[in-house]
Amino acid sequence: VGQVSFPSPGMLSLDPDSDRLYAGHTMSLPDVPRTLAVVQRSDMSRVEVITVSFRRPHAMKVNPSAPFAYSASLSTNRIVAIDTDTNDRQAPAFFGEASRQRYVQMDVTADGDTAFVTGQVAGQVQVLNLDDPAAPRLVDSVDVGAEPWHPQLSADGETLYFGSKATDTVYGMDTETFDTTPITGEGLAEPHGSALSPDGQTLYVSNNNQNGTYPAPGGTVVAINTETNDIQAVIEVGTNPTGINTRWQP
Repeated sequence: VGQVSFPSPGMLSLDPDSDRLYAGHTMSLPDVPRTLAVVQRSDMSRVEVITVSFRRPHAMKVNPSAPFAYSASLSTNRIVAIDTDTNDRQAPAFFGEASRQRYVQMDVTADGDTAFVTGQVAGQVQVLNLDDPAAPRLVDSVDVGAEPWHPQLSADGETLYFGSKATDTVYGMDTETFDTTPITGEGLAEPHGSALSPDGQTLYVSNNNQNGTYPAPGGTVVAINTETNDIQAVIEVGTNPTGINTRWQP
């Protein structure tokens, strides 16, 4: 279809109510511009480049029920809300230095009221209240496995799935009680991305496997039954798979 120039692109998020795609930067480079890209995805033309005030904007998620997108920093415990109608930035929310987070990625509930953000260094999932979508408010910090990576909410919002990269474990977290259920087994080796099938019955997790935990030359994609938490399949893929998504058809 097309392509657009944007240095070191990382996390992507589609605006469900427009033709726009929002992009942050990769976390693999030591420094990247303090910018976010807004792209018209039908022809991949650049709409705007937004400059933010914090270093290393990486996490990127559009609110499915309110005209705001959110980006979070890998460095400074800051999250910014962006008005998707105007692309104006709000003042970044700062969630303190009690624990350095190094935000990886976030997901937002279907009603747009709550966000869950994973913090690599702190080993936490932070829970944000979005009653005012322009001003995220921290309501809880939940200790989870070391290096929680890309989170994925179930369609009903009752479970948050994410990999713990440092422990080769996938967790399902109850979004009311914050209790976690660990999932371990063959093929889980530095879990990175997570995505649910459209019917919610299968969780797909990409695994970097750069530590060689799983005996294969590359990484894997593991399919997990969300009813039983059993591993259904281990698919061997290329070197260091990272983000993953599934196709949804209305």
